[in-house]
Amino acid sequence: MAKPSSAAPSVVDRMVALVPMKGALLQAGARLPVGWRSYAACRALTAISRRYPPDGGVLTSNMGIASGLRCRVSVRHPVAVFGRPDMLRGLRGPLALAAALCEESDAFLDVGAGLGWFTFYVRARCRTLLPVYAFEPDPARAERLIENIRANGLRFVHVFNDAVGARDGDESRHRVKTDTLVEGLAATFDQDTAAHGPSVTVRSLASLAGTLGFKAACARVDVAGAEYQFLQGAGDAFARVPFLLMAVQPPAHQRGFVPELMSRGGYQAYYVDDYRLEPSDDGAHRAREGQSYWLFCRLSPDALGRRLAHTRLAIGSGEARSVRRRP
Repeated sequence: MAKPSSAAPSVVDRMVALVPMKGALLQAGARLPVGWRSYAACRALTAISRRYPPDGGVLTSNMGIASGLRCRVSVRHPVAVFGRPDMLRGLRGPLALAAALCEESDAFLDVGAGLGWFTFYVRARCRTLLPVYAFEPDPARAERLIENIRANGLRFVHVFNDAVGARDGDESRHRVKTDTLVEGLAATFDQDTAAHGPSVTVRSLASLAGTLGFKAACARVDVAGAEYQFLQGAGDAFARVPFLLMAVQPPAHQRGFVPELMSRGGYQAYYVDDYRLEPSDDGAHRAREGQSYWLFCRLSPDALGRRLAHTRLAIGSGEARSVRRRP
C-alpha cells in the first residue's frame, strides 16, 4: 500500500489515517451493491483512495451499473469505482436515453467507449441479443475494456481498437491529457492540452455500416473534438442511424456543427440537459456546464415524448418526470 505525502497533514489526512484496514475497506466499497452507493460514501472512499491508493491503483467494481458486474477500474475514476452513473449529471441523461432508444434498434455503437460506461449500461439494460460495438482508439483502454467484457462473460459485445473518423486507414492523432470519465482522440488540440499519441486505425461510419450490416442502429459518439472528421466519413450511413447521441464540444458548435449534422442526416436536434431534452430547430440552445450531448433523430417532440413515456426523460422546458421503469 502506498504511503501518503510527507507534507504537513490536513484535517482530512489525519481523519483518513485513523481509518483501519484501508485496503479492505476500499475493495469492499468498490463492490458495494448499486442500491447502497451514496454520494457520502463515494466522497469518503475517494478521499481514502487518493491518500492510500491500492496496489496498482486499480480495484474491482460494479461501476454502479449492475451489482453482478465485475470490472477492473482505476481509482483515478472514483465515481466509476465507488459511485453510480446517476451521480454524473452530464452522463445520466444520455445513458438513460441510450438504454431507452436501443429497445427498438438492431445494434448499439459506442464510439469513444473509454471506460465502457455506455457499453456496460446498455448491455445490462437491453435485450441480450442486441449487438453492441464499442470503438476505443486508446490501446490500453481498449485492452482493459476487452478484459472486463471477457471477465463478465458478456455476449454479443465487440470491441475495436479503432477511431471513427473521415476515412479508413492509419493516422497519427493527438491524445487528450485528461482524467475525465469520457475521453477520446481528436485531430487538433492546443499544445497545452494535448500530446501526440501513437498511430491509430481509423474507420469511417460509412465503412462500418457496410461491414457490420446494421439497418437501424442507435449510436453514441464522443470523438472529443473530431466531430467534423466523423461527419466527413458518415456518407449516407445516417440513413441507418435513426438515433444518434453525440457529444458536441464548444469549438464544433461555434462552427455550426449541429445544424450541419441536422441537414446531412435529416435529423431533428434535441439538446440533452440532464433528463430534459430541449428541441432545437437551428442548433441554438442555452448551454449548461458539463452538458455537451445532443440527440439527433427523426421524431417530432410529441413522437419522441411518447417513445420515452416510460422513462424519467422529458421533452421541453418542464421538469423531468420521476416514474418507475417498466419491468
